[in-house]
Amino acid sequence: MLKKVLAILALLFSVSLNGNAQYLPLDQLTTLCDSDFNDINDYLVPKGWLFKDSKEEADGNEATVKWRFRKGGATLILHNPGPNQYFTYWVTNKAYYDLYKGKIRAYGMQLISNKVQNEVISAIYEGTNFVVATSIQSDEGSPNYIMSVGRKEYLLRKLRALDNKE
Repeated sequence: MLKKVLAILALLFSVSLNGNAQYLPLDQLTTLCDSDFNDINDYLVPKGWLFKDSKEEADGNEATVKWRFRKGGATLILHNPGPNQYFTYWVTNKAYYDLYKGKIRAYGMQLISNKVQNEVISAIYEGTNFVVATSIQSDEGSPNYIMSVGRKEYLLRKLRALDNKE
């Protein structure tokens, strides 16, 4: 009987860990901003993330490295591997998005832009060293929650340039 209880507890514990392994806390992404893509891959793979692909834009201005969580539901994209790198983290779980919003408030990050445009609700928050851009977009009824995290100097400049193109 004790063996059955322990086996059930071990199973529940592993399910709990696997369910949360796709959540990458804001603190972790800011730390990973200073890591190279091999170290990032070494961090993600044991948590159940799989390397998906990498691309370099034709103009050579931006490269990306992409990982997906093994059971779907989350994607992590590393943009511009190197000193100006930043992450885009896509999830379908609103609870993860809410955790990010709570951490943004806890850090005292300032809202510097928000808008609703083309079926997307977006906001940009500025902290001392990092910028977090959040957005919600609907994909045929199920929302996607998207957070971009990067060093303030580069990502803020990049987001403003993108905003001026629209």
